[in-house]
Amino acid sequence: MSVDPIIRRVGDYVAATENEISIDEFLFKLVHLEPKTVGFLPRLSKWLKLGKGFPVVTFFAWSFTRYFWLAGGSSAFFFLQFFPRWLGASKVSRVTPGDVGYILALSSRVGDIVDPRHFVDLPNTWITVPWAPLKQVPITAICLDVFSLLSRRDLWQAFCDAITATYSLFRRKRTSKWVLQSYTAFRWFAVRAAIDKLPGYMVMAEHFDRWAVLVDSSVQAQKCVVASSGDFRKRELILIQHGSLGNLGGEKTDSVHELRLYRKLRSVTHLYAYDAEAAYAFKSDVLSAGCSQRGLKVSFFKPSIELNAVDNFAGLKLLFVGHPLCESLHRYIFRFLCDKYDFKAYYKPHPTAPMSASMRKLGWVIIDNSSTFPAVDLLISYQSTLVVEYAGVGVPAAVHPINLENENSIDFIGTVTKRIDALRHQYAAS
Repeated sequence: MSVDPIIRRVGDYVAATENEISIDEFLFKLVHLEPKTVGFLPRLSKWLKLGKGFPVVTFFAWSFTRYFWLAGGSSAFFFLQFFPRWLGASKVSRVTPGDVGYILALSSRVGDIVDPRHFVDLPNTWITVPWAPLKQVPITAICLDVFSLLSRRDLWQAFCDAITATYSLFRRKRTSKWVLQSYTAFRWFAVRAAIDKLPGYMVMAEHFDRWAVLVDSSVQAQKCVVASSGDFRKRELILIQHGSLGNLGGEKTDSVHELRLYRKLRSVTHLYAYDAEAAYAFKSDVLSAGCSQRGLKVSFFKPSIELNAVDNFAGLKLLFVGHPLCESLHRYIFRFLCDKYDFKAYYKPHPTAPMSASMRKLGWVIIDNSSTFPAVDLLISYQSTLVVEYAGVGVPAAVHPINLENENSIDFIGTVTKRIDALRHQYAAS
């Protein structure tokens, strides 16, 4: 029996939001906060400091915003996103008959990750979204804005679906308190409408968030699509690993295993992973059993970077790999090391989770450009993708759990000082 397309789309959005809730619940646990105390607000990393310092304020903000959202604020918000697009919609771009596949640039990182040197026979057409501008793409790439694929009717349907999905989340016991997660709904349904039109194979670098579920569910819903040439083209999904899957909590078990994802990916046919361990994590925790057993093709690659000499400093250089969840720890370690060693420090903020303003006042060099990778002697980092990338060019890292607290960091700082002492001996001997 066929499923009504609107019910399918809304159901897929609810499943995608369930995955986002699992991610947020995991982050709450890492930083020892409970949403029932500080509020069921999305994007914890953006308001973590306020939540820890003023939990009553954030809880009140959540309560008020949720009431406003359900009383019509969500519809007004979606309308402000919908109407300018509807006014500007005129001629819909059509994919060319030669297009057999598409790279889905649903985050800014995709331009850095999808390097033609690592991947063979990737498509040349990139589907971009305006809220995630790309810093670099191959010179020969053809970029299509996702909204150029949508008609006024598509946009109206996305607007209606967004409202329906918001109240679907509210009516479900599990998601009712998390209804503010629906702030992404109009964009999600607009992108879904565009992806549903594309024939051939999709290439994405999203693992298990709402955008990964969007693409996966689109491919699952429509196994083939009529191309502009008039022929049916089978749809497939290629997934490229874009970062570390595990050890956020500092344990040997993969953190992705602890997420308990509501919806695993069902349509991936080819996985590009860093190594066999990462491929195993994908198969066991990100991909559905059916997907893993259906002849999944697995290829391995190593993410690469080019180091930049950002200044003429000739001594010891350290790079702190930043994330809002470990800002306090990094400030603590930096000040400790400043009292003990002479060195140059760099701080590289997380590309999608902005740092607080206080991080600019410590005396280290802030690397704002996400495509700049300073040449250094040692990384101080959580289990970040940069650890893998710098290891590929011979730079070691001292890795800590992302939720390591200052008072429990003595052993880790001891590890860092031993690494630095060894590096200083190397400098002295050379």
